[in-house]
Amino acid sequence: MAKMMKDNQNAEETQNAQAMAGASGESIDQIREILFGTAQREQQSHMAQMEARVAKNAAEAADRLKTLEETLLGRLDKMAKNFETKIDQLSENLKQAQADARSELKETADDLADRLSEVETRLGGELREQGDGLRDDIAGLRAELRDAERRLDHEKTDRVDLGNHLVEIGRRLSGEEVSLPPEPCVERPRKVKSDAKA
Repeated sequence: MAKMMKDNQNAEETQNAQAMAGASGESIDQIREILFGTAQREQQSHMAQMEARVAKNAAEAADRLKTLEETLLGRLDKMAKNFETKIDQLSENLKQAQADARSELKETADDLADRLSEVETRLGGELREQGDGLRDDIAGLRAELRDAERRLDHEKTDRVDLGNHLVEIGRRLSGEEVSLPPEPCVERPRKVKSDAKA
């Protein structure tokens, strides 16, 4: 009985060995499936989820990047248009300021020219008046000088007569009674001076 059991056991072992030998390839896969199958499936599922998440994040990042790029391009375009508008406005303001400055300078120059003309006219009139006054004064002084010269010629005493009078006065003072006969008064010719032009 023990022998029989031993033979049965050997037969089973042999059968099992043959079955194992025949199905060794399948059994390795099965063993691998038993040992690593669950972990491998979980890992594959996790990897698939991660890939899906990465793809989703990449798509979201691409969308965000595209939106950001569009926003930045829109802002840059708007800023460029604003700068162009401001530059055009500044250019117009500068042209207007230059035109205003030219107009003011022209008005100032015209005003100065008018004032200078008025001053020249006034000074010319004043100088003419003063010149006429000086000419009149000079003519008056010349006339007065001629009158004074004529009066002196009529009123002056001859030197010889003056000398005789002085001698006579001297003798009288010294007590002499002798007097010299008066010399005849000879009228001397007067110098005729031509009147100077006024």
